[in-house]
Order: sequence, then structure tokens, then C-alpha cells
Amino acid sequence: MINSWHNWLNMTKYDKKWHENDLQDELNEYYEEKKLIKKWSELSDVVYTSTRGQYSGHDIKFPFSKWRLYLGLIYTQNIPEDGYFLGMQGVKPDL
Repeated sequence: MINSWHNWLNMTKYDKKWHENDLQDELNEYYEEKKLIKKWSELSDVVYTSTRGQYSGHDIKFPFSKWRLYLGLIYTQNIPEDGYFLGMQGVKPDL
């Protein structure tokens, strides 16, 4: 499923160092975030970034337990941006 998703996105594949740096940036954002929904969003970014590195053929490990991988995937697949899931089109709630 995840590889199909990356195939569909057709993102550029970079060298391992690029993916490691990208993952570190996303981890920094994850650790800095304090609000629940935004932290969940950052977790989904970590999931995306680590699986993108794996899809690109690199040995990039997901830095958390497996349940967080699934939790991040749930967000990625089901929570639209900009408050649409709250019925607030065009409004960016302070989550």
C-alpha cells in the first residue's frame, strides 16, 4: 500500500543523506509541536518522510514504534488540511 502511494505521488528519489536530513527536519518539527492535532500531523510527516526514503531504496528506519507508524498513516489518509474535517472550509483552526 505504501509503495503504491509513493508510486502515485511520483516524488523524486534522492540519495540516502538527503532523506536522512529530511527525516531529521521532520523529527525536529514533531518534537517542537505541543498541540495534539498538529503533533499528529507532524507524525504523519515523519511517516511520509521515512517511507519515502525506504521507497527510494535506502535503509531508513522509522524512528518510533509500529503503532505510531499506523497512527501517522491514519492521519495521512483521513484528515484533510485547512479545517475541512471540521466543516470549516477556508478557516484554519488553532489546533
